[in-house]
Amino acid sequence: MSSIKIYLLILVNTIIGLTSCQSVTSGQNTSITPPASTKDRQEVAEPKRKRQVQQTESIKQSPVRLTVKGSQIFTPEGKLIEWRGVNWGWWGSIQPQDGVETAKMGANAVRLPFKWYFSGKKSDIRDSNAPGNISPEGLALLDKYVDWCVQQKLWVILSATSDEGAGDNAENYWTNPALRKEFFETWAFLVQRYKNKPYIAAYEILNEPHPLRKKYATTKEVQKFYQEAIEVIRQYDSTTPLIVGPSDNYDLNQLPNIYIKNDKNLIYTFNYYEPSEYVKTNRREVKGLPLITYPGTFQNRQGETITLNKEYLARLLQPAVKFREQYNVPLFVNQVGVRSEAPGQLKYIADVLALFDQYKIPYTYWTFKTEEDQSQQGLYWLDEKGNYQPKTELIELLKKSFSRR
Repeated sequence: MSSIKIYLLILVNTIIGLTSCQSVTSGQNTSITPPASTKDRQEVAEPKRKRQVQQTESIKQSPVRLTVKGSQIFTPEGKLIEWRGVNWGWWGSIQPQDGVETAKMGANAVRLPFKWYFSGKKSDIRDSNAPGNISPEGLALLDKYVDWCVQQKLWVILSATSDEGAGDNAENYWTNPALRKEFFETWAFLVQRYKNKPYIAAYEILNEPHPLRKKYATTKEVQKFYQEAIEVIRQYDSTTPLIVGPSDNYDLNQLPNIYIKNDKNLIYTFNYYEPSEYVKTNRREVKGLPLITYPGTFQNRQGETITLNKEYLARLLQPAVKFREQYNVPLFVNQVGVRSEAPGQLKYIADVLALFDQYKIPYTYWTFKTEEDQSQQGLYWLDEKGNYQPKTELIELLKKSFSRR
């Protein structure tokens, strides 16, 4: 046998020997693991599938919310939305069919003020000994109102109306820390209660603050109040937009005083009862002065002769428009309207709403129902027999505005 053949034979035997040793090494298995059975694969995939289902269910249960992007508001589907709606302003007057009637008008939103620490005791739902500091009866009614809106897919703007706390009473949210804390606790309670409720548009922290009148607070302290309230609410709800507005009584000229940098999910609100000399007819009646006609002329508080027309109304709106442009934030007119006894009131409302369309400013009209007579504000008024009567022309005017959104 040649030396080459002998070498090759030794080499082959060596390789075979090494392979045999590896196969019997303690604790090792050199066999190839067979493919997992269908059952095994299902058992492995099942926990992952369960997690996916749970995540999907969680998403389904999460409420849809509006989103603030710059100066605009968007629906959960990503469509631009401008609120066109009404106030359900008279607590206790709303009935189940009112949600249907509001939706039939073409509205997409309802501003729902609840009265807490309020001068009208029949409407005041504050109860410091109850959960959330809200009386059980008041909370039940608030739940009903919210549900009636949701059933009609009307976006709910929940607003805290608290004239005593806002500055009417010496014991208010700037002079009484304990009262302020209780008010914040109420908001914490409500945002948790409605966290999974659909069609919650926004929470309006405090309607018409006015502590500056009697020097209960400065503009900086009003701003600080809002910042503290936002911090409390955001502990429980980081997604729902919040609404803030300036002193005194939502004066649009004071909007820059309450601009807040550290929360971009805010909407800035103001009233549009301009000019007050025309809108607030009762003030002239008390002084024995004749009512102003729209369009027309009048003398303002400085004794200047003013031409009252659409162009003048547009000028009065400009401070709010400039504020929006400067800070890139959304606006909202929470209350607009005029007493029906004001001469030319239908033309006035038509021009004002046309301006809101022109400047793309959302609004809610004040108010849906009133328990006063037909000379006052309201789409429906209460007659002597206790029946609500419609102001047909005014309702039709609102319908046209709602259809343009």
